[in-house]
Amino acid sequence: MSEKTSTKNEQSLTLTIDKLVYGGAGLARAEGQTCFIDGVIPGETIRAHVDEIRNHFLRASLCDILEASDARVDPPCPLASLCGGCQWQHINYAQQLDFKAAILHDCLVRIGKIHDCEAAYPLASPLQTRYRSRASIKIAGRMKSHMGFYQKKTHTIVQINDCLLLEPTLIQALKLCRNLLKDTQHKSSGFAELQLLAVDNTPTVLALWQDQKNNGKKKIVLNVTSGEIETQHSSAVELIAGLKFFRDTENFYQVNRRQNHAMIAQVLTFMEAVIEGAILDLFCGCGNFSLFLAEKGAKITGIDSNKMAINEARNNARMNEIDGCHFHTDNINNLQKSSLAQKYDGILINPPRSGCQAHTLHLLVETNPSVIVYVSCDPSTLARDLRILLDKGYRIDAIQPFDMFPHTYHIETIVKLSR
Repeated sequence: MSEKTSTKNEQSLTLTIDKLVYGGAGLARAEGQTCFIDGVIPGETIRAHVDEIRNHFLRASLCDILEASDARVDPPCPLASLCGGCQWQHINYAQQLDFKAAILHDCLVRIGKIHDCEAAYPLASPLQTRYRSRASIKIAGRMKSHMGFYQKKTHTIVQINDCLLLEPTLIQALKLCRNLLKDTQHKSSGFAELQLLAVDNTPTVLALWQDQKNNGKKKIVLNVTSGEIETQHSSAVELIAGLKFFRDTENFYQVNRRQNHAMIAQVLTFMEAVIEGAILDLFCGCGNFSLFLAEKGAKITGIDSNKMAINEARNNARMNEIDGCHFHTDNINNLQKSSLAQKYDGILINPPRSGCQAHTLHLLVETNPSVIVYVSCDPSTLARDLRILLDKGYRIDAIQPFDMFPHTYHIETIVKLSR
């Protein structure tokens, strides 16, 4: 049964913010009901306008700040209140880390019922701005196109000329793409998406135009120094901690380069006891962790549901002349026991936000690995999945969060478990 929903535009409330929750909103209590409000900080007293009433909670929008937190700062971006990309530009960066630590702890206790394990403090991002190597730009309009990001909770495009989270080469590439839109061959049928991917230490930006109406795709390569545009998508390669990796706009990569280096180092440390054994890398992608484990002597089996990512992982292994890696495609959400026929000393799990299926976790445990390392981008599904592994006889040895996305509520976490 769906919850009853209504709006009550005339209602306003005076509230004190208790905490921030995963998703970025503040939580307050209004006459016994939970109320969620964006743009606030714990400890603040505010006046809010009720936008939505449901059976078990309210949603409200901020009207006035009656008592401000010491952590409140002026957002550095003038579009922060409109654009849906950042949720926490109004919070001092040091306090952002405090709140992410609190959200992770809350998820572990409330969802995972994990009361006896302390997480380390989140590792701060070396860069708080200009850290994103990738951008997904929305485009709308035929005669006069709008390019930017979605406004919060809408499909209305906020036009941008700059974004403080994006690497400078992406901003230069965006300007080139604006000019391209004036060329009829690049005009969309009304709505499109532009994927931009910067290649480290080069003036090269890879671009993928996707026409959502006609399902058309076009790849180009931009040189932001010369302004030259290649219509044929040539291969791009970048270095990560001494290893070479192919890059393509249609595959997933961690967008915060320096934090990715830190996460690779953490995985290697957590896998140290089994580094020369057989390791399963589940959701392996292009081999971001696999190749470094194999370089240290591990015998890697990498599995991913994405065929393009697996092909790229194989090519990355060949390019770096790394043996000991076997990559193959499989439906991880419907993984069969036959896919896990061998014994693994260690298992690395790096799922999307939805986490790992309980069925898959049960199969993994049956292979009896001595170490499991779980790389998570969602603390709520992490807590759920950790509960399953704990109930199957594993214990948590260490939890290390990473701030991959400053000024947002997102947080990455790496957990080491052992028998």
